[in-house]
Amino acid sequence: YPDMLSTTVFEEKSSLSQAQGAGRSIHSWPGQAAAKLAASFDQLLDEVIKSFSADAMRRIEQAKSSRDRNRYAHRTREVPKGEKSKGRRSAASPVEAKPERIEMVETPPVSPEYEDAFNEVLKQTLTKKQLKELKGEQED
Repeated sequence: YPDMLSTTVFEEKSSLSQAQGAGRSIHSWPGQAAAKLAASFDQLLDEVIKSFSADAMRRIEQAKSSRDRNRYAHRTREVPKGEKSKGRRSAASPVEAKPERIEMVETPPVSPEYEDAFNEVLKQTLTKKQLKELKGEQED
């Protein structure tokens, strides 16, 4: 299946393991080698997206025949009112499913007693440029 294999090649670079060890994406890791790896991952993503879109088009173009259907499919189809079901049981009336209500709740990322320590550790992980932007926002 050579046409089903990816043509994207990933070079083994230390920046990939460094970014993984730091818990960061390769796209945010500094350096030219990391940028090349990020471009390779972008190329792989493009290939996957094209593959899925081609597969979806192929499925749309195929005509469904009766042999492709599940042999139990007639049991689940809805029967209009006034018509009798061909099976032993009549089709039940469709039940509308109501989605569960979801409400947004704002919770702080850390408890107040650890907030200062959390902010200090967060500042240590920021780059100089990010620190300058953060200090500029605080002064405004």
